[in-house]
Amino acid sequence: YAKLAGSSASLSSVNREREGNEPSQHPNGRSLSARNKGKSGSKMFGGVPAMSVISTSSKYPLATSYNNLSTDNPLATSYNNLATDNHAYVPEEGHQNFAMSTTSLSSINHGDEIVPPVRSIRRGTPRKPLSKGKEAYYRIRRQLVPTRNVLHATLVKNFLTMFRNLMALIFEIILPPIQISLFCMAMSGHPRDVPVGIINHEAVNDTFTCGVNDDFSCMFLNRLDKEMIKQVHYKSLDEAERDVLDGKSWGTIEIPKLFTQSTIDRFLSVTEADNATIDGSTIEVRLDMASQPVSLTLQDNIYRSFQLFLKDVMDIYELDHRLADLPIQVGKPYFGHNEISFAEYVAPGTLVVIFYFMAVGLTALGFVLEKRQGLIERAYVAGVTGMEILLAYLVTHLYVLILQVAMTLVFLLVVFEIPNQGSLFLLIVISLIQGLSGMTFGLVISALCDDETTTITVVLGTFLPCMMLCGMLWPTEAMLVPLNYISQVLPQTYATIGLRDLMSRGFGLERLSVVLALVVPSIYAILQGLLAGIIIWARGTGF
Repeated sequence: YAKLAGSSASLSSVNREREGNEPSQHPNGRSLSARNKGKSGSKMFGGVPAMSVISTSSKYPLATSYNNLSTDNPLATSYNNLATDNHAYVPEEGHQNFAMSTTSLSSINHGDEIVPPVRSIRRGTPRKPLSKGKEAYYRIRRQLVPTRNVLHATLVKNFLTMFRNLMALIFEIILPPIQISLFCMAMSGHPRDVPVGIINHEAVNDTFTCGVNDDFSCMFLNRLDKEMIKQVHYKSLDEAERDVLDGKSWGTIEIPKLFTQSTIDRFLSVTEADNATIDGSTIEVRLDMASQPVSLTLQDNIYRSFQLFLKDVMDIYELDHRLADLPIQVGKPYFGHNEISFAEYVAPGTLVVIFYFMAVGLTALGFVLEKRQGLIERAYVAGVTGMEILLAYLVTHLYVLILQVAMTLVFLLVVFEIPNQGSLFLLIVISLIQGLSGMTFGLVISALCDDETTTITVVLGTFLPCMMLCGMLWPTEAMLVPLNYISQVLPQTYATIGLRDLMSRGFGLERLSVVLALVVPSIYAILQGLLAGIIIWARGTGF
């Protein structure tokens, strides 16, 4: 305030000194200060030159226009009064600008010509201007290398935005465990209570065969899996076929009338068996193959049941069990086990698809929503670069991805007991890299799309082709050659094959498939992140 009072007093004294001089008459009739003729001066404020007044108006056209202002102008008069007011309030940090502005207004009132103020020069050697190459280098470096303080502030903003919508955050975290749980419960079991029509011409009555006669047909039907096959007895084949055509049954099993005797004759006279003996010892099975998973499971169960029945016959006649086996012996598998379920085969691909597309959808949609709300534009105005925005967004969602991977693997490996023969650490790393690759792909989509509808359409349009071509449901070796080439380009394919080798075969980094499961998605994540940054930089403030 002391500086302000002193400067105001000095300005007032200058104005009073000017008022004491005789004003000269302008050719147009406007008043002109006599001191302007051939004189120049400067007003000092705290040792800083605040104003330079010259008489040569031809050098400064703007000053000439200011000279045209009359002293009778109310605006100039009010500004002059403001300049000479000792009690005017001016912030302390703006005293230099105030000195220049008030002196300028006072000079306008007295017809002085105005020149730009002379700024103070720092002590020491002045800094040399940068060359164009260095200037471009520093500009590119600022765009690519994030600043720690700016990145920290952007992270805080992202976390605050995330935690303010707590219900959506909780749903994002628990959605992958829910999906893997539904998958395991839906695909881990075998068909149950499948109705199959039984036509046993050797039966004593139409309701049961066991417990009355010790015939072979009874022994065979007892060997059928009662949990899988629901036996429905019929009097005739026509009645059983009618129910199959009506969709009430999945197939028929017809046993000949002389099945027991014909089977004995077939064993005893192998080389002399006639057509009647062969036909009488043959069970005819017809299934509805429209649904192959169910029908193939039934067919495999019937084959196994018949082999067990033949071993029971060998026991009755005190013969070696191996006589009932086929000449081809299937031994212990090198990897896995003979009773592997479909869920164990599909589980690696399911993990890849869940982590990838959950990250794609949530990242793309969340980024587009921030663009629509103006948060990205505000960050640009505040000086945040596109690289800092991308890194902050990736780091924020990486914490969510870690929680998703941890909870999903707990449900898969512990709750539903899907076996993992390999390293748990590699399983976690591959899952995280796959999710990170999905995040960067989501950023590419969000950088290209400007609204939620387009974003959702692109995400859904890429989901189904990737799921079908990555080898999740069907091996890539069974695809057409062009589709196989396309499949080899997808990052999900290498991750699916590598996870399957890791979980089912127990392979590690010594196998190329596991290494590719780590390297290929990482390369995709880097390239997609750079592409997203380039798109954001190219579009500039077009967000």
